[in-house]
Amino acid sequence: MRTSLLLLLIAGCSTAPPGAEEARSYVSSLEPLVYENGLLAQGMLGAAADVHDGDIDSAPLVSWWKDDFAPLSQHLAHQAAAVTAPPDWSARHQQLVTVWEMRAAAYVQLDIAVTEGNAELWTTGRSAADTAKIREEEWFRNADESLAPYGLALDQYP
Repeated sequence: MRTSLLLLLIAGCSTAPPGAEEARSYVSSLEPLVYENGLLAQGMLGAAADVHDGDIDSAPLVSWWKDDFAPLSQHLAHQAAAVTAPPDWSARHQQLVTVWEMRAAAYVQLDIAVTEGNAELWTTGRSAADTAKIREEEWFRNADESLAPYGLALDQYP
């Protein structure tokens, strides 16, 4: 009887909460994308610092938008859309895909604005990128709140 009770207690304590496996699977599928998202953010910060410090002329800036920032943001949106999220995470994942698609569209607009020297297009693209950034931060905050009971988190900028 004691052995049965002990085994029952151990089995009950070692059981993961409902949804834990799906949450772990989802985090694992997103980790490579989150890493690439961090690389995109790091590149943007480096470029912003160079612009702020006056250490760059327009040619490298045009190249960064055309060759790095816009394509990587589009790649992330496409890769996120290819992730099959577990049912409990499907709607939330679609929100991330939408945010990253919004950001990619904004970055393409910014690429065109820099290439053409179009200040009006830059302003609208920058506003769209800012909106996407805020929505992305909200998404990660909400996702981490949902992942916390499982001892998981997504580091937005690893």
